[in-house]
Amino acid sequence: MAMDNPFFCRISLYLLLEIVYWANTKVFVDVDDCPIPNGLDTRELLVNIKTSLENQGYFGRVTVNFYGRRDRTECITQLLDVNIFNTFPGTIAQRRTRIFIDLLYRATETYKPQNFLIIMGDISNHKGFLKSIHKLKSKRRFNFLLAQPHKASEELHDAVSTEWLWESLTAGGGPINNLSESAQQF
Repeated sequence: MAMDNPFFCRISLYLLLEIVYWANTKVFVDVDDCPIPNGLDTRELLVNIKTSLENQGYFGRVTVNFYGRRDRTECITQLLDVNIFNTFPGTIAQRRTRIFIDLLYRATETYKPQNFLIIMGDISNHKGFLKSIHKLKSKRRFNFLLAQPHKASEELHDAVSTEWLWESLTAGGGPINNLSESAQQF
């Protein structure tokens, strides 16, 4: 049987990881929960996010959606290989619902593998969001990355392959974990 062959297993894992790392990354940023640090403009922030992703081996195209007050971000239509969509203001519940809907829409718009980087405050009490992340992850086409102002709760660790603290990601830094087993399940 092919699965008993170590060479076949290594090739399969290699191809699987290649899919993860060259897949497009959709980024959802709640700028009210995770404000852009003082002294950092939107251009620098996007370069740092892209650098952090590339340093972890995520080389696909990056698309960023900002959610929150417009005065927290600048309007840039295109930067390097990063697209920025309009911001969506509203209460915390409205922003999270909009992010949730947009994430589900992006997941269903293509059959290609995708990475989703979710940047927002604690979502551990948003059971619908967590259930959907687990369901999408089980499809093996989706890889979830997370950045939060504080370390994520235990409920999220099984759902994400890589986790950053927001402060580290904005500086282009490395993650606080890189759960390669989760990425390998992609």
